[in-house]
Amino acid sequence: WGFRRPLNGPYLTRCMASSYVRDTCIGLVGSCLLVAVLAVLGHQFAGWMLSVVENPNSSGIRYGVVIDAGSTGSRVHVFKILYSTSDRACPFHLISEHLFSVEPGLSTFAKFPSEAIDNLRPLVEYSRKYVPEEWRSSTPIILRATAGLRLLPEQSANDLLASVSSLIKESGFWLPSEGAVGIMEGADEGIFAWITLNFLRGSLFTAFSQGPPNKSGALSGLLDFGGGSTQLTFLPLERAMEASTPRHFLHTMPDCYVEHLRFPSKLYAHSYLGLGLMSARRSMLLTYTRKFKQANSTASVLQSPCLPAGLLSEWSHSGQSLTVASSRQQPFNDSEEAFEHCYESATSILRSSSSENLVHQPSELNSHDIFVLSFVYTRAVEAGLVNATVGGLITIRKLLETAKFHCTHPQTQHPFMCMDLTYISALLHEGFGISLDKELHLYKKINAVEISWPLGLFFDFLLCGL
Repeated sequence: WGFRRPLNGPYLTRCMASSYVRDTCIGLVGSCLLVAVLAVLGHQFAGWMLSVVENPNSSGIRYGVVIDAGSTGSRVHVFKILYSTSDRACPFHLISEHLFSVEPGLSTFAKFPSEAIDNLRPLVEYSRKYVPEEWRSSTPIILRATAGLRLLPEQSANDLLASVSSLIKESGFWLPSEGAVGIMEGADEGIFAWITLNFLRGSLFTAFSQGPPNKSGALSGLLDFGGGSTQLTFLPLERAMEASTPRHFLHTMPDCYVEHLRFPSKLYAHSYLGLGLMSARRSMLLTYTRKFKQANSTASVLQSPCLPAGLLSEWSHSGQSLTVASSRQQPFNDSEEAFEHCYESATSILRSSSSENLVHQPSELNSHDIFVLSFVYTRAVEAGLVNATVGGLITIRKLLETAKFHCTHPQTQHPFMCMDLTYISALLHEGFGISLDKELHLYKKINAVEISWPLGLFFDFLLCGL
């Protein structure tokens, strides 16, 4: 059992409804959570949070640093919190969240783990810019690697973590425990993002204030499409669903949430390792090449009907350079044949050798509002389906139509667009069983705060420690 989750407090609605400028709005979002944290913790957590209460300086500011070591790159989140003695209703405010990213992903350095230090060093240096020197020794720093390291052999992953741990220990920030640097369980990744989402929407705390959420689903479900894995997380509304759900998909909430915050006893959460977008690309290329080996192809060239005719290119994945090519002899501009071949390629990696679906289809999933994050949002923006600034709603039917267009009218600047949109559509519909006409929410931020797991992890640290 790996995760603990953050809460949000009773003043969330008031804070989210305010008309303050962006930074103030971000701050008030954080205050709702932290008021509740203070009420729950009391003196049970003797670390960083207690020092905020007992020894605030004149400015009342505290900081936290979370590093997300993802499969395609790493990013640091620097959180800034304000403590105000004059505001007894909301004494804590999340003032800002500063972000900085580097590429490639940490798993790229599996063969040369010492080089990972230089890759992550800019993240630590960036964090120092936003944390004053006098606060660094009391500012917690947490690093979590995700699917990129989960896909590596255990020894390779451990060597990488040992290497970057030395950088973190020498960063000048506070390392709360040896467990502050590690690999995040896939389900935890989805759970923390789910908590962030519903916290920012203003429903996480209010959903339980009058008992269990109603059947309309006050809390939204979340699908997070990463590079190496895809996570599905939601709160089950029907008891009958438990009987048809694999036991390890239902996660019992820690006591620090259930007892103090009226959280539900269980969440549905599962991570599909290898079904993230980049890993799926590789699987589709390998599966098709093995099944439909072309007479004039070589073992070093991976082929796919999803790629534009005539394409021969290099593609890098997890530190490995792959030569990819189209299996098309000519463009299929006058038919849907290109899309049909590509769709079959996508669905083939979602089935076992006995043609069973590898993805569980929750019976009530279509009853939930579903937010879809990460690579789905990115591809939708690139395809012109949603606005990059404000996001929007989309159906799988629209995704399929757009995938068909890009398969029959490929664009050289987006050679993987046909493959990516087709796979996303197949996983959502054939995999998870989501209706073609169900509207899905595609957003990157809510009220200027990014929907991502580091915020949930940071809040969880404040509530329960590591």
